[in-house]
Amino acid sequence: MSCVLVAVNAKYIHSSASARTLAAYARAQNAPDFIVREFTINQSASAIAAVLYRMEPRVVFFSCYIWNIDVIRRTARILRKTIPGVAIVFGGPEVSYEYKHLLGEDADVIVIGEGERTFTRLLRHFTGSGTILSDIPGIALLDGGHVRVTLPVEPLALDELPFPYTDADMPALTHQIVYYESSRGCPFDCQYCLSSAEKGVRYRSLAFIETELAFFLRHKVKQVKLIDRTFNCDAVRALAICRFLTENDNGITNFHFEVAAELLDTPLIDLFRTARVGLFQLEIGVQSTNTPTLAAIHRHADFTKLSAVVRAIRETGRTHLHLDLIACLPREDYAAFAQSFNDVYALAPQKLQLGFLKLLRGSGLRRDAAQYGIIAEDSAPYEALATEALSHNDVLCLRDVENMLDLFYNAGHFERTLAALVQLYDSPFAFYEALAAFWTGQGYNRVAHNRAATYGYLRSFCASQRQTALPLVTDLLLYDMLSVDNASLSGWMAACEPDAAKARHFYDNAQAIAAVAPHLSKYPASRLHRMCRLVRFAHDPQNGEQRETHILFDYHAAYGVAAHDVTAWMEEC
Repeated sequence: MSCVLVAVNAKYIHSSASARTLAAYARAQNAPDFIVREFTINQSASAIAAVLYRMEPRVVFFSCYIWNIDVIRRTARILRKTIPGVAIVFGGPEVSYEYKHLLGEDADVIVIGEGERTFTRLLRHFTGSGTILSDIPGIALLDGGHVRVTLPVEPLALDELPFPYTDADMPALTHQIVYYESSRGCPFDCQYCLSSAEKGVRYRSLAFIETELAFFLRHKVKQVKLIDRTFNCDAVRALAICRFLTENDNGITNFHFEVAAELLDTPLIDLFRTARVGLFQLEIGVQSTNTPTLAAIHRHADFTKLSAVVRAIRETGRTHLHLDLIACLPREDYAAFAQSFNDVYALAPQKLQLGFLKLLRGSGLRRDAAQYGIIAEDSAPYEALATEALSHNDVLCLRDVENMLDLFYNAGHFERTLAALVQLYDSPFAFYEALAAFWTGQGYNRVAHNRAATYGYLRSFCASQRQTALPLVTDLLLYDMLSVDNASLSGWMAACEPDAAKARHFYDNAQAIAAVAPHLSKYPASRLHRMCRLVRFAHDPQNGEQRETHILFDYHAAYGVAAHDVTAWMEEC
């Protein structure tokens, strides 16, 4: 009979930091043997239960979050029916604040709060080498039909936690995001976040951090995502870590931090100016720019300062920026949210995430939902359906806008086209609102589409809304598309085929090829037309000026696709 620790991740590319941290601490404490298993929410409860059943577990520990609690509960109930006497333990943020409804049918024990010490003690209890269950701090259990909560567990100093990764782990993580924790807690009191339920921040020592980050660099991990709530709440520490990563950059690994932009100071921004392009990725939670909303959620960010910082980082062109908005926050109606959207869109992040409020168990807004007229789904992830300021119809419209934002803006494949189209509307939000109405009106929201088709749909939208802009938008769409894929020119794209004789003459012109793309000079002209694509535009895609322009798209450039203006060379043909 085995003890099994289970993590159910949101996607295959995610790995479980919680399971690895629990396991590393328990093993360092010489806890009884156990097995770690990871699944994803794309696997059914019956499939997960089948794997666990064949392991003949004595006790199963589940790490619970909003994205996996439903499948975990179903899995636990299957195990209860198929494995007589199995013990089920739930832990994690989803069950640490509200747990009475889970005890009995779903779980025998709930771990409340930080789990490393408690997990280790429970392993000893269930294998008969530890104290009685009711004496273990940091748990809830049923005792005589009543819920009993033991004394709180004492928080760990983070330096007590062993590094949760080994050399043997890394091959399996080659195509996954690796998560790392350098601090716990948050100095802020945002009422939509679980960090508001905890006070203070604990840090891991820099000596440990540098050694551990060097491990990821040595293994050339693709992305390391720090799960710190606010990475830069200690500016000196954040600068030291980023300087270490810059000085030891392996040219491959990307590091993702969640930061408070208003706390980013000049030394750190200056460091970003010198870092390799793609070394750092910053996620900044703006959430809203509406003053009454910010007051209601206890968020006191200075948007003017935040904007200046974001623009300074954006201007370096070296650091990926991911900005977040939350719809359905208190005191923000449809018009106010549209303004928040426009404010943040103007900062031109590489990614703008439009999320919807989730009434997390243990958060202040879950407690005060009635005060703000917030109604939400009963089951995880408890997303808001309406507020006193937003009708459900408003929320549905915002979800349509979210879909368009993700499909077009966040995809990163329509940069020039979107910039031109947005200028034709009163605001960025007005554009995405109109696009969403067109999209749903055409029924495109009911089926999946490949990327190639979406270029044509965006052109159709322009034709239906702004006919006079169609020639320019057609050119920009084609430019955006060919900047990503070497697509064949057919249908609405066929008009951009250059004169065949001139194209042959250009490819035969060794002087022209050497001038615009020297690395192609070694190839014969007969191969160049397959390695590149020569396109004629009615407008200059760089500035929108109406003049015939020829662009050579080079798909054998060292980094991505290179676009060369060869108009002057074509005029000689």
